[in-house]
Amino acid sequence: MNNQNGGSAAKPLKSGVQNLVDRGSDAADSIKVRVVEITDKAKSKGTELYDQIADVVKANPLKAIAIAFGVGYVAMRINTSKLTPLAVIGGLGYLGSRLLRA
Repeated sequence: MNNQNGGSAAKPLKSGVQNLVDRGSDAADSIKVRVVEITDKAKSKGTELYDQIADVVKANPLKAIAIAFGVGYVAMRINTSKLTPLAVIGGLGYLGSRLLRA
């Protein structure tokens, strides 16, 4: 008798679990589709941006070299400065306070 009650009680539980698994699978599939769409958009935008930058560099090679040198020099100076950790902490604190107010 206990076997019959256990068997009949397990059917609704099994169908409920199966229903939950099916909904989770559907949600995972929709997330996967959305991630693929976003990845494709990002790749196409990146390719467009790369092509635009390549065109600008081809049109103005000396200006591009000067800008790259300048950016590299500033990045090197920031990286070797003793104030860099303090500036990073201050910047993160400022950003955090702005995000908390928003």
